[in-house]
Amino acid sequence: MTGSTNPITSNDQELLVAYLDGELSPTESAAVEQRLSTDDEFRKLLRGLQEAWDLLDDLPHPTVGDGFTKTTVEMVAVRLSEDTDRAVVKAQQRGRWRVIATILATAAGLIAGFLVMRHQQQADDRALLTDLPVIERVDQYTQVDDIQFLESLANSELFVDNFEVEVSDDER
Repeated sequence: MTGSTNPITSNDQELLVAYLDGELSPTESAAVEQRLSTDDEFRKLLRGLQEAWDLLDDLPHPTVGDGFTKTTVEMVAVRLSEDTDRAVVKAQQRGRWRVIATILATAAGLIAGFLVMRHQQQADDRALLTDLPVIERVDQYTQVDDIQFLESLANSELFVDNFEVEVSDDER
């Protein structure tokens, strides 16, 4: 009881408040009581806290009426309603974007399909155009049994329309 061995800190104050509330373990309580028996400043701090604690008991206890509960519940309900409305709006926006993305993807697929089919059809038409001279005279060609005869006629320059007939080695 000779005086203070350690300076008082905010941790000491928290420790004493927990001691007064009965929140300390038996070992921690014993350590606080040991320090109280030897430290005058620590003991003064405990007395001050105890007096403030006792004064709190003298204050009137506030009463909460039904209006407080009602307004609190209303505030919570309004907040939940706003949160729900925001979530619904976000879900609708996501749904709209999905629909727009689906429409765009479908349109892009249709356009790509159209272009591929058009290219294929034009390729078929080009092949027909290159074979048109042969197709126009197919009846005449079917009358001839030998391709060499046709080549000799083409080379003889007897006809006004001199068509070059190319015969590959495979056809000979």
